[in-house]
Amino acid sequence: MAIENNVQGAMITCFGNSASVRAGPAGDELQSLMNELEAGENEWCQYTCAHNLQGDARFGSMKVWVVPPPDITLILREPNDTLKDALKRRGPKNLGHFIDHSCCPLHTNAELAVRWTSDAKEIAVAIVVAKRQILAGEWVWVN
Repeated sequence: MAIENNVQGAMITCFGNSASVRAGPAGDELQSLMNELEAGENEWCQYTCAHNLQGDARFGSMKVWVVPPPDITLILREPNDTLKDALKRRGPKNLGHFIDHSCCPLHTNAELAVRWTSDAKEIAVAIVVAKRQILAGEWVWVN
């Protein structure tokens, strides 16, 4: 639920204390572990977002995963040292990964986006952005 009025395009919240994992050996390990969890019966990475962002090269993109704390707990059961190190890089604190979800995109008033937290491109964050004005007390829904 929105705690203040938000104009269209406003960042409402972010997936708090999330780790950033960039493409490469740590990203490969993360993808492998997430696939193993998905193939299992009871557990999977429910909140993790992956997105291509501007990489270090001027005209090249880089895949980045934003992994919130609930998913980090699952992944830390069997990671290698490279992935453990990547999961230590955390973004700002917040609770955006608990945002309400609608299966119907017509009933959403916000969307998820992945952005770098700075020009250094070391930490990415998944944010919730208002698609239209959202008033305080109104439920926030993403798809």
